[in-house]
Amino acid sequence: MYKKVVLAVAALLLILSPGLKAESLDLVCSEWEPYISKNLDNMGPLAELVTAAFEKSGYQGVVTTHPWADAINGAKSGEHDAAVCAWFSKERNKEFRFSTPIILNRISFLKRKADRISWDRMADLKPYKFAKLKDGVISKKFDSSGLQIREENEQIDAVRLLIAGEVDMVPGDEGEALAVIKRYVPESADSLDFVDKSVSSNTVHVMVSRSHPKSKEIISAFNKGIEAMRADGSYKALLAKHGMERLAVE
Repeated sequence: MYKKVVLAVAALLLILSPGLKAESLDLVCSEWEPYISKNLDNMGPLAELVTAAFEKSGYQGVVTTHPWADAINGAKSGEHDAAVCAWFSKERNKEFRFSTPIILNRISFLKRKADRISWDRMADLKPYKFAKLKDGVISKKFDSSGLQIREENEQIDAVRLLIAGEVDMVPGDEGEALAVIKRYVPESADSLDFVDKSVSSNTVHVMVSRSHPKSKEIISAFNKGIEAMRADGSYKALLAKHGMERLAVE
């Protein structure tokens, strides 16, 4: 009789198991190529990392993109469960819980690997020639420095000037630079690298409104998932697939 009861319960659990599927999370960000975009495979490397980390903890994340103000306000109000591409700030921390860092977002100087370049102050950069994206903002100090800066309509044009030896450095977002190199001049990837000192550096996080009833649970689930990915090697492997292993947070 006991065995029949056990078998009956087991059969019932199998019938009900579709209802035990992973909980879905509504995740949001703005369009931010090459990190996250509806134009990229699997929504881009950042979306892939975030959804894979949540999957490790039993959640199914669905990422959509919206204008940044809408994304933030939607996450704040609870319309969306989380924003997945946010920099930490003390002001935001009053209203949101933040995850462990996902990736680094750095503004740096791309250079030829053979060139030894270091700097401490903007004045140290006066001997060098730069090419940057037209109307691109690097930093207030750099943009008003009076350095030898040539502007190009496309980032790849600036990179090609660097490869040709016509300029010494190309300032900009590291992830964007790596994506441009991978897409247009992969044969030059091994001959280029970044100056060690960055212009600026921020970490990117998942953030959940403190008013969300499961805010602690969601952040904890993500943190456990991303740490599991770091431990099993899938975190760095995913970034390497996109040529962005340099942006890994150890």
